[in-house]
Amino acid sequence: MQSWFNHLTLANPSSALTGYGAFPIEDWGRLSKAITHFSTGISQIAFRGVDEKEVSSHVPPAYRGQYETDKERALKRQVPYRLQIGSRLFLMQQKSGALQFSEVGFAHKEAYFGYDEESDGTRRLLDLLSVLVTSEPGSVVFIDEVDRSLHPKLTLQFVKNYLELAKTQNVQLVVTTHESLLLNLQLLRRDEIFFVEKNQEGASVIYPFDQFQEQFDTHLEQAYLNGRYGGVPFFGGFYLPGEDEE
Repeated sequence: MQSWFNHLTLANPSSALTGYGAFPIEDWGRLSKAITHFSTGISQIAFRGVDEKEVSSHVPPAYRGQYETDKERALKRQVPYRLQIGSRLFLMQQKSGALQFSEVGFAHKEAYFGYDEESDGTRRLLDLLSVLVTSEPGSVVFIDEVDRSLHPKLTLQFVKNYLELAKTQNVQLVVTTHESLLLNLQLLRRDEIFFVEKNQEGASVIYPFDQFQEQFDTHLEQAYLNGRYGGVPFFGGFYLPGEDEE
């Protein structure tokens, strides 16, 4: 029986905002290099050594058991772990049979910023690039609301970058988005685009773009925003509080 894919990754819109999260990432050098190509002003990822007690003190009680499990995995696998706790980001890795911890920050030429001092967009981009550099051949990655907190051009550049990777690494990217800039037939094939719209019962219905008989020179983004393909909200006017109140 033939397998469709070897690895499945799911990323929801609030992935970066959960109280705790950890996953192995073998090459921080590649991640550091990747983020400099996305116009963030970051020159490199920097690390500051911290004590395990400091890291442990920030772990929410609900994730204490998972944290201990991740420590054991890091010791056995001998692979660095990207460890996010609230608004802070740490690196956990095994060296000489013991775990060492570093806090992850970012160098902007002469200035240094901690993860908690960066914008939501930079944090989101780091999450996406972490997926990019850890995608193995045969991977399928699902990202819900890929455009969250990102400039439209950053979203476009990330998708372009992943599609370039897919040409040689046999990986696949599936995203949901409200970013109409991605509606570009020079970027995506007609059969790679789907719209979602609620029916009269309030259920979401998915339908393909290639059911529409459109010319290839159509300005797809503008046609979509004008409602030609559905999947966009329509408003009856402005609502001003107090107008209809007695």
